[in-house]
Amino acid sequence: MNKFIVVTIDGPSGVGKSTVAKLVASKLDFDYLDTGAIYRTIALHVGNLEGDSLIKALDKCNYDVVIENGIKKHYLNGKDVTKEIRSEKISQKASVIATDSRVREVANNLQRKLASNCNIVVEGRDCGSTVFPNADVKVFLTAKVMERAKRRMKELNEGRPNKDQIFNIDRIADEIKERDFRDTERENSPLKRAVDAISINTTNMSVEQVSENIIKLVNKEVATPHFLYKILCLLCRWVFKFLYKMRSYGVENLPQGRAIIAPNHVSFLDPPAIGATSPFKLHSLAQDYLFNIPLLKWIIPHVNAHPVSGSAYDTGVMKIIASLLRKDEKVLIFPEGGRSHNGKLLPLKRGVALLSSMTESPIIPVAIIGAYEIWPRNKRFPKLWGKLSVVYGKPIFWKDYINKYCDKKIAQQQMLNDLAKILQELQANFKRD
Repeated sequence: MNKFIVVTIDGPSGVGKSTVAKLVASKLDFDYLDTGAIYRTIALHVGNLEGDSLIKALDKCNYDVVIENGIKKHYLNGKDVTKEIRSEKISQKASVIATDSRVREVANNLQRKLASNCNIVVEGRDCGSTVFPNADVKVFLTAKVMERAKRRMKELNEGRPNKDQIFNIDRIADEIKERDFRDTERENSPLKRAVDAISINTTNMSVEQVSENIIKLVNKEVATPHFLYKILCLLCRWVFKFLYKMRSYGVENLPQGRAIIAPNHVSFLDPPAIGATSPFKLHSLAQDYLFNIPLLKWIIPHVNAHPVSGSAYDTGVMKIIASLLRKDEKVLIFPEGGRSHNGKLLPLKRGVALLSSMTESPIIPVAIIGAYEIWPRNKRFPKLWGKLSVVYGKPIFWKDYINKYCDKKIAQQQMLNDLAKILQELQANFKRD
């Protein structure tokens, strides 16, 4: 189960992310994580360093957040830099260094560490798409450029001792456009709305209105998913028992912590059959277009499905799965990569073994028997009779393979070979009642 709730609020500069995120966090009694402050602090620390000097500096960047008299302050190597990091010069520098993958890795790790032990609202540019891909609620804020320029000018004027200082709004608007281009076009983690994020245009909305909308999303999406997940699994269990006399075997082989559930794949019935027989909550993958279908787009998020586009083993998808596994979640992955046309096991994809090696997660082989006869790939509708069985095999562990073969690629291939063999044996040795 997710221990803590993560709410991400992304968007370009000047849409009100920080103000809204602080208000939402305050009203929900969540912590607030200012990711921009992390990048600004790193920018202040590294200055104009490049190459090896930059890497060495990053290793010595110690960032911390301290609450003093109710005020959140940012510290760099023990020094309070709260005011220094708010200058426009540092803001521009932060946007430039954010294009460096080494800087982003340091910043992302800091964010995940700070968010690992509390309910939190996180704001930034790629929090929902990259840093916290499995966040509970994802929001992406937008606003017209001139409105953003007005807000930025107001922010720059606040607290200035010289009230006669005048900022050129057109120049600020041009800087915002330049920054938008840089943030959206950069190679590493560009500014991008996560496919499952809710978009809110803040141009004609007050901070209160935006925050209330987000709080409603949090209350709706976070308060009900586990309950609905249990109800849907229970409903599938009843229907499958009534129509297909479904039985499950070897459930005791499922461990308490993280695990990759790896079944054969022959039918649309396979995912609900696994969900209905597993005593644990499972996460799964679903093509992103399904999230746009009227009924499915409401149901799918509540069964812990995560949107993917293209191959289930693309780099971005692998990061999502690895993130879930490292949080001790269980993830359902079909190692064949697609449904079989004839009910026989297809060659297994390397991704499942790679994920096991990356996260040291055990793989649980699962044989789904009878689903092909009930609803094969070439049929539009399932039969309303038949027998369905789900057989959980004993887990296989990455450490056993790497200790034996030493070479990672050889160990991964042997793990796949054994997984395929076990799946075939579970199907062949199972005796129908």
